Amino acid sequence: MGVYLVHIQVGEEVGMLYEKGRLMRFNNIQQIRDAFENIQVTNAVMKHDSPYDEMIGNPPKAENSMVLPFSMTQPY
Repeated sequence: MGVYLVHIQVGEEVGMLYEKGRLMRFNNIQQIRDAFENIQVTNAVMKHDSPYDEMIGNPPKAENSMVLPFSMTQPY
């Protein structure tokens, strides 16, 4: 099961997405697209943090992230 968290940047300000004081969690990428459907997003990426090395007993890497382009376009 995946849990998706959204980091946003507006100008120089960066932060996490909250609603009513609670960190917003999404269960799939379509929920993210639906939440931003009426907002103009100029750039979006998906960052995946993998604990693979730690899972197999290797020391953790300094950076286990993979960053991929992410389309906010609705798949009609």
